Amino acid sequence: MSSAFRRTLCASALLLVVAAPLAAQQEVVDTATLRRLYTEEATNGQVMTIASWLTDVNGPRLTGSPGAKSAGEWAVKTMKEWGLSNVGFEYWSPKFPGGATTG
Repeated sequence: MSSAFRRTLCASALLLVVAAPLAAQQEVVDTATLRRLYTEEATNGQVMTIASWLTDVNGPRLTGSPGAKSAGEWAVKTMKEWGLSNVGFEYWSPKFPGGATTG
């Protein structure tokens, strides 16, 4: 055996010895919490309603476009209705407004 092959073989064996215990560790999964989250979403979830308002009702939301403004205002109104505080819309004025077409 050549010395380079022997070094590679030893390095591989050392890596295997060190990595094997790490690979054997299992992540602890809190299944009770996952089940509660799943049940809450299944019974009271609003994900699809929110997605529909943002995509179907407000439409495309290019930066600086009317759709972006409408979606942002809807989001602020909805979060305030949920009782969240310190909610606001941050206006951003890009150099090139979104939705603008060039010839």
